[in-house]
Amino acid sequence: EEIMALFDELHRQGQTIVLVTHEYDIAAHAHRIITLRDGLIEKDVRNGRRASSTSGEPEIHHGGVR
Repeated sequence: EEIMALFDELHRQGQTIVLVTHEYDIAAHAHRIITLRDGLIEKDVRNGRRASSTSGEPEIHHGGVR
């Protein structure tokens, strides 16, 4: 949580943060989530709710890339 809070503060200051993870609860902190499968973009979405999903999977409200 401390690291994610630091990333949030850096982002508020205008820094772009690129984070690579396999964990949905970590991805839930992001404003944008790009999902890859076999090296190709599977989805590129705006995250509708940041870091508050109880299921661990981010709630995503916009369609993906095909």
